[in-house]
Amino acid sequence: GAGDLVFLTGDSHSFWANRLADAQGRPAGIELGTAGISSPGDFMASGFGPELSPRLDRAFAEHVEEVVWTDNMHQGYVRIELERSRGLASFIAVDTVLSPSFRVETLRRFAFARSDGAVDYL
Repeated sequence: GAGDLVFLTGDSHSFWANRLADAQGRPAGIELGTAGISSPGDFMASGFGPELSPRLDRAFAEHVEEVVWTDNMHQGYVRIELERSRGLASFIAVDTVLSPSFRVETLRRFAFARSDGAVDYL
């Protein structure tokens, strides 16, 4: 089976960096998920707020094996830079979608590479 897949997903209302595995637990690749650019994050829309949301994000990463990192507070996009056997994913938040003038903030960056038939975060 393929272990070197890079899945790009979107509009999940959250940012995600996940490790993927097949049913036997063998590496299948990575997933880079982006929040919606104009919709609130799941936790913020549920009223969890800026104090509880980061704690819930950390709990996901600590207790769900596939989750490397997640952010449910921000809206934005993922910028992907690819080379032949490696890449860099930058999770970019925007401060507003209500105005043509906005600021961006890089929340997190993940380098990843293909090695021995598998892709994983460095």
